[in-house]
Amino acid sequence: SWSDLATVWAEKRDLTARELFQAGQVYADVTTMFRIRYISGIDPKMRVSFESRYYNIRSVIDPTDQHRELQLLCTGGAT
Repeated sequence: SWSDLATVWAEKRDLTARELFQAGQVYADVTTMFRIRYISGIDPKMRVSFESRYYNIRSVIDPTDQHRELQLLCTGGAT
């Protein structure tokens, strides 16, 4: 059973072919990135709910290591 950790503003971006190639070096099935403000405790066992669709988190990246934002590399998009 799933429960909500937080409701936050996010920027959703479908990855370009080039970004997919780069991400594919880590995860071949990553297709979408969500950018959110930093929240501690988010991990790949969780998922994102966005516009009635669910995305599985494959990787959680703190791009500057300053705890300001997170990039969530995700797969899915199923309803």
